[in-house]
Amino acid sequence: MTATPGRLDLPARRRRHARLIAALTTLIGACAEAAGEVYRPIAAAPPDTAVTERSEEAATVLRELMVCGELAADDVLDEAVDSAVLTGLLALQEARTASDPSTAAELCLSAVPHIALAVTLASADLD
Repeated sequence: MTATPGRLDLPARRRRHARLIAALTTLIGACAEAAGEVYRPIAAAPPDTAVTERSEEAATVLRELMVCGELAADDVLDEAVDSAVLTGLLALQEARTASDPSTAAELCLSAVPHIALAVTLASADLD
């Protein structure tokens, strides 16, 4: 029995993908560090300091949700942030209990968009 050409390249393909994933996770880490450098001083600022960070996309979506006027914008935004954080944390919890490191890494990376969404929503300025 002979191996198919695609099968012969599988180990090389896996290594190539592993290098790509490693580079992308380094990039995610660098982005997180850069965001931390921006938001740590804001978080540590005295309460009377004005902070005007804006996410137009999140604000637009929220305004669309508020058209009916039944809910307060702050309440909807808070719930959206909580939901995104919870979804990300659930993915991280699942990563902790994964049976192998590869699955754990994939699950950990799947949490990133949820956490990024939570940051976007939390930084939305509706004023």
